[in-house]
Formats: sequence, structure tokens, C-alpha cells
Amino acid sequence: MVYELESNGAELALSMSDIPVSDGLWWARAGVRGAGSERLSASGSSKRAALDAVADAWIVMQGSPGYPLLDWPAISSALAAVRAV
Repeated sequence: MVYELESNGAELALSMSDIPVSDGLWWARAGVRGAGSERLSASGSSKRAALDAVADAWIVMQGSPGYPLLDWPAISSALAAVRAV
């Protein structure tokens, strides 16, 4: 599933799916449209864990070109509100 959200003026594209070859793992991939950054990927034992892992990876890169400051708690809350995580 692909989710598009806005955070601090940036357009975030976030995709989440289960990993067919890894029993029970979920995969999340995040990138900002037009930022010129690579998408970051991470996995976890649940959708929430995968989202948290990709958020943690983003926070490490945050401030580097292409990785703007994003409000990950708000992103997580928005996804929880639509039962995405």
C-alpha cells in the first residue's frame, strides 16, 4: 500500500508491504517527492515496527540534502487513524 502525506511542507511517499520471503516481516519505504534523495527502506515484525524503523533511519539522515525535517509522530498518528499501522 502507498500513502502520501504532507509534513512540514514536504510531500512524503510511504509504501508498506509484507515481505513474501520473510515469514511475518513488514517492509516500509519512505521518500520525499522532488527532494533528490534516495528512498529509505526498513523492515520490522509488524507494520508499526517497520514504520518506526524507517522513521529512525530518516531521523539519522535528517538535515542532509534531500532529507527534510518530518514530523514522524504526526505521520504515525495519521497512519494509525486510518488503520494503516
